[in-house]
Amino acid sequence: PNENIIENNNQSFLIHEDTVEQLAERIAKDGQLSPCIVTPITDGKYELIDGRHRRRAVILAGLPTTKCIIKHDLDDTAKATIRLTTNLIRNNNYLPSELAFAYKELAELRNNDMSKISSETNQSKKKIYRYIRLTKLIKPLLDRVDNGNIPIIAAVELSYLTQEQQNRLF
Repeated sequence: PNENIIENNNQSFLIHEDTVEQLAERIAKDGQLSPCIVTPITDGKYELIDGRHRRRAVILAGLPTTKCIIKHDLDDTAKATIRLTTNLIRNNNYLPSELAFAYKELAELRNNDMSKISSETNQSKKKIYRYIRLTKLIKPLLDRVDNGNIPIIAAVELSYLTQEQQNRLF
């Protein structure tokens, strides 16, 4: 049941309402084709690990239950890894800042093993490293990367400036 699924909103990826609405239209017509991933917590409740857009779309479509795969005995690292890799593989037009902080978190979980992250997400090590460098930008510059005013390659170069230098530049 939808009311037994608890969302963890402490993550890098934003909810895109237009995506939820589009999914809801498809789910209302065809049903939920792809399950979410949950893990049991307490009292018949489950923590949503993967599938926030799908779950919200199921609710918007008026369905009382969400199809889920239940994963048992996941520690925090396993939950975070599932959440990050499934989102990074899908790459649903995420903002560069969302990808940057997600790759950074995954790198921390994987002891900065870029080869492993590359194979898990089907992205080149170079691209992953570039995204992680974006996390060194001050917020106003990162916002300009997100809205397309600063290209990612240029932003990576700016990320090597100190915060003081970035503030002066901005």
